[in-house]
Amino acid sequence: MMIPMVIMAIEFDDDRAFMHELYMQHHTTMMKMAITLTTSKADAEDVVSDACVSLVKNISVLRQLDCNILEGYIISTVKNAAYALHRKRKKRREMADGGSMIEHFALSEQSPDESIMYRCTIEMLEKAITQLQEEDQLVIRMKYFQKCTDKEIGSLLDIQEVSVRSRLTRIRRKLLIAMEVLENGK
Repeated sequence: MMIPMVIMAIEFDDDRAFMHELYMQHHTTMMKMAITLTTSKADAEDVVSDACVSLVKNISVLRQLDCNILEGYIISTVKNAAYALHRKRKKRREMADGGSMIEHFALSEQSPDESIMYRCTIEMLEKAITQLQEEDQLVIRMKYFQKCTDKEIGSLLDIQEVSVRSRLTRIRRKLLIAMEVLENGK
């Protein structure tokens, strides 16, 4: 098994050793997840490599996470890398088919105004999510981006399912406030 170059290129020895050990411990899990989400082993290796880039950017966060949460975080990162690969390829196919953004709007079921509003809302939501505490970001991403059930989230975070639901309610309120602040420019 080859260690990704991004890990070998880490400047500080302790960070490099930490990421090397983390990669060695979770490589099999990362590959299994990537293979289930992609169409080939080569794509899976690309996904794991991209996930490693994201993980290296968040070394300080990784060092603070409990081992159960850490594994969930790594799996989520691999899933996100696989989804990003799919989105990138879909966009390339659309452009290769001669499609432009204007044609995309014209062919979609939504009107151009609705599409623009939807995109602006998504961008604002992404910005609002970054305003949350890291643990709240993790919970909301697990719920809505990785489609985890409350039970799965509770298991990963070692909390009861009912606590997950009440936490999600509080996080949604915080998100609404953050979005209003962003919208009003306060």
